[in-house]
Amino acid sequence: MTFSLLTIILIVTVIVSLRAMNDNNLKEKMMFIPYLCKHENQSYRIFSHILIHADIPHLLFNMMSFYFLGKILEIELISKYGFFQGELHFLIIYLLGAMFATIIPFARHHDHSHYRSLGASGAVSAIIFAFILWNPTVELSLMFIPIPIPAYLFGALYLGFEYYMDKKGNTGIAHDAHLGNDGPTIQAGNRGHLYGDGVFESIRIMNGKPLNMDNHIKRLIEGAKAIKIRPSVFFTTEFFEEKVQDLIDKSEIKEGGRCRISLDRMMGGTYTPTSNEAVYFIEVYPYEFNDFDLNSKGLEIDLFTDLKKHKNSLSNYKTKSGLLYVMAGVNATERKLDDVLIGNEKGAILESSSCNLFVVSNGVLYTPGLDEGCIAGTMRMQIINLAVSHGIKVYECTIFPQNIIAADEIFLTNAVRGITWVSGYRTKRYFNNTARKLVAYLNDYWENQLGE
Repeated sequence: MTFSLLTIILIVTVIVSLRAMNDNNLKEKMMFIPYLCKHENQSYRIFSHILIHADIPHLLFNMMSFYFLGKILEIELISKYGFFQGELHFLIIYLLGAMFATIIPFARHHDHSHYRSLGASGAVSAIIFAFILWNPTVELSLMFIPIPIPAYLFGALYLGFEYYMDKKGNTGIAHDAHLGNDGPTIQAGNRGHLYGDGVFESIRIMNGKPLNMDNHIKRLIEGAKAIKIRPSVFFTTEFFEEKVQDLIDKSEIKEGGRCRISLDRMMGGTYTPTSNEAVYFIEVYPYEFNDFDLNSKGLEIDLFTDLKKHKNSLSNYKTKSGLLYVMAGVNATERKLDDVLIGNEKGAILESSSCNLFVVSNGVLYTPGLDEGCIAGTMRMQIINLAVSHGIKVYECTIFPQNIIAADEIFLTNAVRGITWVSGYRTKRYFNNTARKLVAYLNDYWENQLGE
């Protein structure tokens, strides 16, 4: 028994598609992901994605269109060119359709690690329109159209349908294989959204420029590796600086702003992932201040005792598993406080719900050491370096509640707000002389770095 090329393609596509619908790992390996085609040399995805489909309706729509119109085209090509040349022409049309369907998505998304598409829509479209060009006036009787229509009219309706679905979006089908589509930024299966499976950095923008990118990207990459995510070798400081600056410019942020860069594990799997490759997301927002500004009214704080932070290999990184910090923030709100301090199982204080902690006593700075389990804040390190460069002594050590009571000053630091001084801990009151000096040092440093 001899099978035509069309029959072979149809059978293989159905078998592989059905298997991929129940095997997310296989589906992920075969999807068209422009980012991996460019940066990881996985060019095979240009063709492998035509063998898999999102669901049964997607598969049926493509394969029925392919069979009923492709069968006629295949017969006509064989009649004109002979069996081997006819089948070769048919295969070339099919594969060229698949390849050309990826050009627009590749041009748009070759640096967007979140984008992926699947389905034989591009290849099938090539067969459909080759048939229409060959037989423009032939009348087609289709199950969803009760009267016969000429092939050229079907082609126009087909393009109109694809354009509508492309604009509608969120269909689960790769309509960009026909017309191109930017798609959602974060898809429903994003692992950072589902499992907190990722790391992130919060970055301050000043004069429309992101600050301290070297240290932020270094910690971002180290954090990703700590949770076994494999960042691309192209995820360099220069790469992210370009992407962030482009988004800042498009958002027309000329002065102060804040940025968040996320690295999430690629979609697939449940608690056990099917891939450890990384996808990135960047957000930018305007911020009310351009320079770092010390808060006019000091914060009121207290201890958070409901939960403790336990030291482990991830303690120093900003992972998306942030429920401890969320609960600390909720606790502060319920107690009408500005923030609360998080401790460990030994009773030592590590940090607040969103900041690193500094204690000032007799003109000397004290801050919990990284070996205690606090976040390795980029602003924390910058304040340490600025203080030392201006003759202020700094010690990394264990801090207990009694050290808070005995302090002259307390202030908190993070990358976006800079320095925030604390005016009260329970009945104790504090000054902010050192905090004021450090804010001035911080602004001077970045004004010089930015050339202002």
